[in-house]
Amino acid sequence: MRNGSVALLYHRAAQDAVDPWRLAVEPEHLSEHLEILAKHTRPVTAAALRSARERGHIPPRTVLVTFDDGYADLVTEIAPRLRRAGVPATMFIVSRAVDRDREFWWDALARALIGPDAGTGVLRLTVGTRASSWEVGGVTPRQVVYRDVWAQLRSRPAEERDELTDQVVSWAGLPLAARPTHRTLQSAELHRLAADGLVEIGAHTANHAWLAGLDPAGQRREIQSGREELEAFVDRPVTSFAYPHGGWSDVGATALEAVRETGFDSAFLASSGRLRRSGDIHRLPRLFVENMDGEGFARLLWRYAGIDVS
Repeated sequence: MRNGSVALLYHRAAQDAVDPWRLAVEPEHLSEHLEILAKHTRPVTAAALRSARERGHIPPRTVLVTFDDGYADLVTEIAPRLRRAGVPATMFIVSRAVDRDREFWWDALARALIGPDAGTGVLRLTVGTRASSWEVGGVTPRQVVYRDVWAQLRSRPAEERDELTDQVVSWAGLPLAARPTHRTLQSAELHRLAADGLVEIGAHTANHAWLAGLDPAGQRREIQSGREELEAFVDRPVTSFAYPHGGWSDVGATALEAVRETGFDSAFLASSGRLRRSGDIHRLPRLFVENMDGEGFARLLWRYAGIDVS
């Protein structure tokens, strides 16, 4: 079991005091991770991994580095560090987050409900046909309120989800525009990333949809539109895909088949496991990386892939 291969899942390179999903890795910690990968592993893109599988052999210590969603950190913090380390990466982008002056909905909710400027008082929302209310800042911990609101909004169509998020942000008395620290990519930035020889651009649906909550037609639209819109942005084929949320219960057989029908060559979950030369190439595992220093990252590689970097 020594010297295995693994895909790593990152989201952001930032210092974020309000990070309920643990998406942010401090930039200097990311630099330590990349230095270790450059010295001790064989970093590849999703396309290179696919080619290795087709040849029937994934070399020992192969590591795929991936980043989900499409935060502007990709161009301001991450790409420069990738270049310095000489480590390639695959970036899975939510197509309709590009050129939007609004934050991802989960970030906007966190700002409004658990951030330092969060609102206080009774929050009332009607989600679908369900009317709910929460005493924010009362007896119930804010994190519990946040998770409850998040769970209700996750399954709603994108336009309704955004409208409800705006209601929560406005209730908290906060502006709707994205904070500079949480903005998403602009199209010119995405185009520059796609032209970088170390970066492969992959798809992540049009709206970061919870696919399991959509009907089959809605799943196909999210998957197909996300690919087509990204290809229009970067003017080249987009052949790899990452499922939003990423657990198998968030995906399901219908979405898996839609990804195959759309023509993606590979697709990735967010569940731990090693990369192997066989198995379903549209259900590849990825190991979620939280904020940790180089020593912690070395232990992670050893624990999940048997890669010794000492």
